[in-house]
Amino acid sequence: MNIVRALPLIIIMSMPGIALADSAFQSLEFGKNKQQLVRDTKEKCQPEKKVSDDDWANKILLSKDNKDLIRNAKTALEKNNNRDYEKAIGQIKCPQL
Repeated sequence: MNIVRALPLIIIMSMPGIALADSAFQSLEFGKNKQQLVRDTKEKCQPEKKVSDDDWANKILLSKDNKDLIRNAKTALEKNNNRDYEKAIGQIKCPQL
């Protein structure tokens, strides 16, 4: 096969690997951010009962205001904007357990 004909095929076949590597990195980054958000909101609210991270996240996100604040905190975290992150976390309303 002529190298000129094979080159586009090689490029096309290598693209999914690049996309998979990028999505794997993004999912790791998302997991890291989620852990930090859960940890920091638990630290702020200090729930009296032991609650799993998933249950805690679901409780926090029941409120529309908290959803918006978590979204703001996540964005600030991704941009390494500590001031806006702390501000958003500080405004979260702690759920009743």
